[in-house]
Amino acid sequence: MIMILGCGQNKTLEELATRKQAEIVKNDRAYLKQYYGIIMAAQGDLQLEKQRKEMISSASPWLNSQLVDTTDILDFVLPQMVNNSIDTVWRLQVKERLKGIKLPEGKITEESFLKFCNQVNDSLKRQITFGNADEDESQLTYSALSSKGRGSCVAMSDYTNYSFRALGIPVTTDFTPVWGNLNAPGHAWNRLLLKGRSLPFMGAESNIGDYNPLVLSIRSDGSISTKRLPAKVYRQSRYGDYSQDFFGKKVLDVTDDYVDVNTISIEQIDKNDIPLYLATFSRGKYTVVAVGETVKNKVLFAKMGTDLAYFPVRLDRATPVPVGVPVVCRKVTNETKTPDLDKRVTIKVDHLLPLAQGQMYYLAKNGYNDLDKIDFHNKYDVCPLPRYETIYELWYWNMGWQKHSSLKADGKQLVFQNVPGNALYLVKASSESFDKTRPFTYEDETITWF
Repeated sequence: MIMILGCGQNKTLEELATRKQAEIVKNDRAYLKQYYGIIMAAQGDLQLEKQRKEMISSASPWLNSQLVDTTDILDFVLPQMVNNSIDTVWRLQVKERLKGIKLPEGKITEESFLKFCNQVNDSLKRQITFGNADEDESQLTYSALSSKGRGSCVAMSDYTNYSFRALGIPVTTDFTPVWGNLNAPGHAWNRLLLKGRSLPFMGAESNIGDYNPLVLSIRSDGSISTKRLPAKVYRQSRYGDYSQDFFGKKVLDVTDDYVDVNTISIEQIDKNDIPLYLATFSRGKYTVVAVGETVKNKVLFAKMGTDLAYFPVRLDRATPVPVGVPVVCRKVTNETKTPDLDKRVTIKVDHLLPLAQGQMYYLAKNGYNDLDKIDFHNKYDVCPLPRYETIYELWYWNMGWQKHSSLKADGKQLVFQNVPGNALYLVKASSESFDKTRPFTYEDETITWF
């Protein structure tokens, strides 16, 4: 019997699990009815007791070795739902599929535990591979994912959660809604929750100790690509006591586990109760990344990733609409970007995207095999350059993107004159959309990309 000290008294894990399970079932019923219109079938007491016993049996080796925390076991191993799927038999299915992997022998140390976790992940690499999503993967059961054998990072992460949780190991999904410095969709990966710390990995792809979700590639000489920066990183935590709502998902804000953060404070635009959000500009549109909290006459956005540009927006029938001045979040002092129509500058552009974006596009086009044949850290090798006799446009942000001027490229550099200072800018070919451009600032004849 595992005894847990909590609330000033000893409680067994069974007692804690029984109480928590009732909360979980109530939560799941309400969630499925509200967001999917599904009435979850009732489970009998014997079925619920069987689920608890399976969980306790699986988790006991790690709890007895003081490697994981009881709260994480209750929040991330006990629940039957993984993401939005309804599946009551996945624990037995996982154990049958992974029965060839033996538990560590003797005293279980953190080293032997992590080795075991990586052995499990090595097995998953042979079971599911990456592929673009072609359906709502969040509702797929373990058997559906197993039969399909492929899926996006969401599917791979869910499949990994099923597999580790069946073994009593608290693993969850961390995700970013969108990368703050790239024209790219968001990303999801896994996080192993140890006692007192946690470690990232990409389920079915990269092991614990080998994975950094912010890095696109590692070269043979050990150097890494320019980092992709998240505006926010959230942890799926539907049953945690401190979870917050993010468009229907219960999450924890763990951005500061990955990058430097700061708080953005915005003067309340008006006195109504319409929520204010922060968005990034990516792939030609605004993507909401954070919900503000009104404190007196200000709206606060805590733990925002630094060195990124944010746009205050409100939602008009689910579409983000800019309502305030862009803010560049810094480690110390944030910067607002209001165009100065009285202070004009000349902007010189000799490359059209930031290095991180150029690296991503290069890898998408050429793969990883020829990285040593170029200078991967040279913007002129991997970033697109102005094309001779192509017409380019300069835009600046003033309550929306405003076109400033056009010119035909006649050399390696585009020179735009008489441009309002202290603004966010975009440069794009006149024949192209905003989808593949990135915002930048211009100070001291230097471009800073966002």
